[in-house]
Amino acid sequence: MNKTIITILTLFFALVLVTSTSWGMGVEGFGGVSYNFFLDEELREDVGGGFGFFLGGKYEALEDLKVIGQYEMIRASGTDAEGDVYLNLHGLVGMVSYDIFSEEEFTLYMKGGPGYYFGSMGVIVEGFDLGFGLEPGLGLKVGGGAEYEVTPDVKILGDLSYRWFTTKLDIDNEELEMEEGNFSGLDISLGASYSF
Repeated sequence: MNKTIITILTLFFALVLVTSTSWGMGVEGFGGVSYNFFLDEELREDVGGGFGFFLGGKYEALEDLKVIGQYEMIRASGTDAEGDVYLNLHGLVGMVSYDIFSEEEFTLYMKGGPGYYFGSMGVIVEGFDLGFGLEPGLGLKVGGGAEYEVTPDVKILGDLSYRWFTTKLDIDNEELEMEEGNFSGLDISLGASYSF
């Protein structure tokens, strides 16, 4: 299922870039890396934080207002008393960004919007993967950042965002009850964008 969603998302972004470039619209493609701090104490003890990446596109709807679509992926791992713990969290996020300050090449912005999150988590004990899925669901992402225009087409981006997402753990075992997990956290990211 995850490969299907990623394929559909990739085709969608390709279609948006091709059509907007041919129509001469203000579209940017962007991507970068992130580090994520989870706020749930138990999750933080198991996996700490995690590195990730993001990629997406921005469409300039008005002078200071942009519509954003992005895919993000977070991987985190750690060790507890049972074994090696891992977490893979994916998100498809739609946001609106508003420029609050702009001076020559430097811009400060704030952004926010809903996200659709899914993934998996598990423990590897003596070589056996005791993994389970995270029930897909909706979350929210808000934050802000800065961008610096290196050339008219290339910008460097720095961002700080907060993600709200809680879901049930999709454990396929009748003896275990469905537990709720809090995957909310703080994301610090660095990337670049290119205007088409």
